[in-house]
Amino acid sequence: MDPSSFTAAFATALMLSLAVKFWLATRQMHHVAAHRDRVPDAFAATVTPEAHRRAADYTLAKGRFGLLASALGSAVLLGSRPGATSPTSLRCSPPLPPSAG
Repeated sequence: MDPSSFTAAFATALMLSLAVKFWLATRQMHHVAAHRDRVPDAFAATVTPEAHRRAADYTLAKGRFGLLASALGSAVLLGSRPGATSPTSLRCSPPLPPSAG
């Protein structure tokens, strides 16, 4: 497998993985938002409605941040080039010739 086809396969797999992650996370976030105001019966005796709403709000905020972090991380990964941060690419001026002596 040549490098360009490997890169294309990797990028495709990464994008499919990201799409599935987004789909699952948005399903979860919609469910949490829809049930934000109702404490499940199994927890009604121990969890107050206010605590349940705060937990739902935290879950939604964490989910949104997670989606953003995943998208940015994938963009950085796909946008990077091999050797882009090698020491030779960071030089501002040509190397000095060896000194005679």
